[in-house]
Amino acid sequence: MDYDQILDNLKRKIYHPVYFLCGEEPYFSDIISDFIEENVLTEAEKGFNQTVFYGKDTEIITVIEASRRFPMMASHQVIIVKEAQSWKNLKPLASYISAPSKSTLLVINYKYACLLYTSDAADDLPCVDLGGSRLIKKKKLQLPRSTHTL
Repeated sequence: MDYDQILDNLKRKIYHPVYFLCGEEPYFSDIISDFIEENVLTEAEKGFNQTVFYGKDTEIITVIEASRRFPMMASHQVIIVKEAQSWKNLKPLASYISAPSKSTLLVINYKYACLLYTSDAADDLPCVDLGGSRLIKKKKLQLPRSTHTL
């Protein structure tokens, strides 16, 4: 899914449980992340249902635990992780992504690089399972592929 499709879906309130935004150029990732942060919840809902973490200051397990909570007096909660490229081991995230909470929008901003499957088939899927025996590897991407939704 590309930048325009993601933003169009967000404007139409079509949400996915996980947005893994990555790439060499952070411009598009920032626009999507900012749009989610500013528009998914009302100002009244944000107090209890929107949390921003920084990867360098937060363990993955803390983000996963927050993502599994239920929203309070809202249909969704928004969890945003900025600077996720600071995380060294993403394996704990795989179990959450394979069975995410439907009431949470988890936004992971992984800047200046991207993780891809060794399988090219995964590139065409709007939602991808990180579980199983597939390997992930770091790979630099061209600008048009700077954002991905998982």
